[in-house]
Amino acid sequence: MRRHNHGPRDKPRRWWATKPDIYDEVQRALAAQPFLRLQERGDHLLAKGRFVVRDKDVDLDSFTLRIHFPPNYPSGLPVVELTGDRIPTSPDRHVNTDRSACLYVPEEWLARRPNDRFETFLNIPVRNFLLGQLYYEKYKTFPPTGERAHYGAGLVEAYADVLSVSDKVRPLYYWLRILSSPSTKGHWLCPVWKDYQALLPGRGFGKTRSDASLACQTHEATNRDGTHKNETREVS
Repeated sequence: MRRHNHGPRDKPRRWWATKPDIYDEVQRALAAQPFLRLQERGDHLLAKGRFVVRDKDVDLDSFTLRIHFPPNYPSGLPVVELTGDRIPTSPDRHVNTDRSACLYVPEEWLARRPNDRFETFLNIPVRNFLLGQLYYEKYKTFPPTGERAHYGAGLVEAYADVLSVSDKVRPLYYWLRILSSPSTKGHWLCPVWKDYQALLPGRGFGKTRSDASLACQTHEATNRDGTHKNETREVS
C-alpha cells in the first residue's frame, strides 16, 4: 500500500530538523544496516542502498531499495521503493506499479505495531517482506505464514481482523462508520448482531465509541448460544 497515512493536522516539514531525537533513532537503527545511507533531497529524506536480510547473525542475502520518509514522519509511514529488477512488478509479488513494496495494510500496521520506532519498521515489515521474497524465489509461493489478498479484499481482511468482526463488507463498513464518528447515538443498530437486530432495551450504545464497541462485543457474546455471558472485549 502506498499511502502515507497523513493525519488531519500534519503539515509537510523537515521533521529531522524539528525532531532531532527521532532523527537520532533513525540513525541508530541504520547502524545495523551499514549499506543503507541517509540522503536529504530538499524537504525529502530517504535511505538508499542495500538492505541485508539476516537470520540471527547470519547474512542470508541483500536487496537494493530506497526508503522514503513522509513529511509527517513518524505519524506517517515510510514507503519502501524496490530498485533493480530482481523482484518483478506484480501484484503476485506484492509490488506496486510505482515499485513500492506492499508491506502491509497501513491501518493494520498502525493498529498493531509495538511502537513507531524506525528500528521496528526495519526489523518487522521490511525484513518479513524480503524474507517472503527469498522464500518465493525458491518455492514459487509465499510461506505458509499467510499473506493478505490483493486490493480491496486485503483491506476487508485486515479491518475485520483488527476489529475482530465479520469480514462481510456491509457490517464492516457499518463498524468503520461508527468508529470514525466523533460520537454515537443510543438508537444505532448493533453491527455484529445478525441482520442488524436492534439492541435489547437498556443496551444502547451510549455516547462514546468505546461504549459502542463494548456494547456490541458484549451483545455478540450474549447471542452466540442465546444466553448472556460475562464476556466483553473493547475494540481499540
